[in-house]
Amino acid sequence: MEDKQNGMDWDDAEARHQERVRELDETPSDGFRSFKELAAGLLEELKSGQQVQAGIPTGFYDLDRMLGGLQAGRLTVPAGPTGGGKSALALNIAHNVAMTAGLVDIISAEMRLKELHRRITCAESSTDSMAIYGGGLDEGQRQKYTDAVQRAAELPIAIIDDNRNLTTLVPRLRKRHRREPFALIVADYTQLLKTTTNRGDSREQQVSAVTLTLKDIAMELGVPVIAPAQFNKQAESRGLVEPPLIDLRGCRAVQYAVHRG
Repeated sequence: MEDKQNGMDWDDAEARHQERVRELDETPSDGFRSFKELAAGLLEELKSGQQVQAGIPTGFYDLDRMLGGLQAGRLTVPAGPTGGGKSALALNIAHNVAMTAGLVDIISAEMRLKELHRRITCAESSTDSMAIYGGGLDEGQRQKYTDAVQRAAELPIAIIDDNRNLTTLVPRLRKRHRREPFALIVADYTQLLKTTTNRGDSREQQVSAVTLTLKDIAMELGVPVIAPAQFNKQAESRGLVEPPLIDLRGCRAVQYAVHRG
């Protein structure tokens, strides 16, 4: 029924259903796995001296050294105050991954497609965005910007800017991932997204539902997910260089989802 609701022809949906049932019937372990199936591979790594494969590079050396790259199934939450550059960081990482690793999905709850395209183009061409509006580009800068617009248009980036509800977004992500696997998913930003929650839920519960859904989709699809989050206004007013975790909106929910699994 899910395949049918996602637009698949009824006969194709039925065929996929029967194939799933057949795979379950033919799986000796009934879906359960053990370390035994990986033991030989781990010992072979040790014997050959090969390095454990790192995650997808973000394009930022120090960040890759801390994280080991973007790991499949991991939810990473860069946090910052309003205007602190968290969306810019996530967009730059998305740009770098699209150029080197494959398809990137951006769920944008804050910016529309045109603004995202402009931001990537300005970064690519080292152009001051305000100079574009003011007509302050000379001929050489205009050409660099024009070329960057075309390069950005060819990047494997799929953007959703018309929906903030993960309840309806998740089936769309699954469908696209089956057709063309994602290398990275960016959900910008956590506190602007929502799920179908009970009326009267606290903000903590709402953020919890969002972060757990993002973690689940990362684990299910085997894809790294980046979900920027915003600090509370109190952290900004105190002027701390490194606000404590408690200043992160929905901090307990975010912390649990990031470290879960």
